[in-house]
Amino acid sequence: MSRLLLSATLGAAVLGVAALALTDSAPAYDIPSILPITAAHAQGQRPRLDVTGPTAARVDFPTRVPVVYTVVVGETEAFGRLIEGPDLDGLKPDTTYYFRVQGVAADGTIYLGETRSFRTDPEAVPAPS
Repeated sequence: MSRLLLSATLGAAVLGVAALALTDSAPAYDIPSILPITAAHAQGQRPRLDVTGPTAARVDFPTRVPVVYTVVVGETEAFGRLIEGPDLDGLKPDTTYYFRVQGVAADGTIYLGETRSFRTDPEAVPAPS
């Protein structure tokens, strides 16, 4: 009889992506807990995003639990880019982006944030000389 098995690396867990397989010979793994990102927030603070220019933004995510986090971002809710660290750069000016903060703790617990959006600043128009 086949068992449902989960095979995931830490990177795949952070991405929220796991490879599932039905097999009799692969080792079994415990499926980690998946919690809302609010469970890791420091004193009720949620991830904060500040637009820092026409092509950049920065995510601040204070936590009460040690969490390695990443940000997925894109021009649609399908995202498209995975950013490790707080700085989102290489964005298009005057464009709406969607993002989600997600992370994993040392015990394997996965934390997933809600999808939110922001708009980058328009490019500055040079003053006429």
